[in-house]
Amino acid sequence: ENKKSIFKNVVANVDLTGDLNQHKVSINNTTFDATAIKGNVGFVKSEDKNVAIADLELSKIILDRYIDVTDKSAKNPTLKDKFVYQMNLFPWNKDWTIEANVSIGNSVYNNIPLEGINLNFSNTDDNLKVNKLAINNIAGTYLDLVFDANNIRTAPNFNELSFNVKSSDLPLFASTVGIDLGSKKLFNRKLFASQGVLTGSFDD
Repeated sequence: ENKKSIFKNVVANVDLTGDLNQHKVSINNTTFDATAIKGNVGFVKSEDKNVAIADLELSKIILDRYIDVTDKSAKNPTLKDKFVYQMNLFPWNKDWTIEANVSIGNSVYNNIPLEGINLNFSNTDDNLKVNKLAINNIAGTYLDLVFDANNIRTAPNFNELSFNVKSSDLPLFASTVGIDLGSKKLFNRKLFASQGVLTGSFDD
């Protein structure tokens, strides 16, 4: 059980339209705890596939308040261990395809403050396709990721992962997210920018 807390204060203003095969939930002026949320969530059922679609805007959310984002029992977990654990936090349903666009003003995830988050992704069974994950500020760094990964719950394999990083303090960013830069002088400089494409698994 990964849930640490349930919403303690909820004020909801929603509209529900549709029928048994498709319906839409419009979220207006809704808050839970200190988070204001608005947007739309839709569900479509058919013989070919079931699709859940979300377009949401959140003012802020402290994710650490609701879920344990790291396995407290693991000793010296690798980046792969952390990724797999976090992918298994969410109840992905193989009978449903999820398509979501989410923007968050401010958040705290794994004790790391994040500002200006934009996430667009789709999930089908054991595949996760992130069309955009942009974070405007994470420890003085702008981060933009796009990737398509299979076997996300067990042995993630990235068919393609493109990245764009612009940092005003690379050592601070690396220590914040738990990346070992080693002893290379290139990575000891504060100002840093890089972009590129990777493929393969965490073990490659």
